Amino acid sequence: MSRKSKVSFEGKLRAVTWYLEGKASCSQLARQFGVNPCTIKDWATAYQYQGHEGLKVSKA
Repeated sequence: MSRKSKVSFEGKLRAVTWYLEGKASCSQLARQFGVNPCTIKDWATAYQYQGHEGLKVSKA
C-alpha cells in the first residue's frame, strides 16, 4: 500500500530539476521538501526514465 505524497507534482519537478542541474544536493532538497534524501534520488530516476509521468501520483 502506497502513501499519498506530501509533495505536489510541481514540487517534485522543481526538486528534480534543481538536483539534475546541480543547483542543490539531495540532502539540501530533502530538508527543504521534508523527505528522505533517497526520495529525491528516486524522483530523479523516475523522471529520467519516464519523464513527467514518473513524478505523477499513481492511482492504484
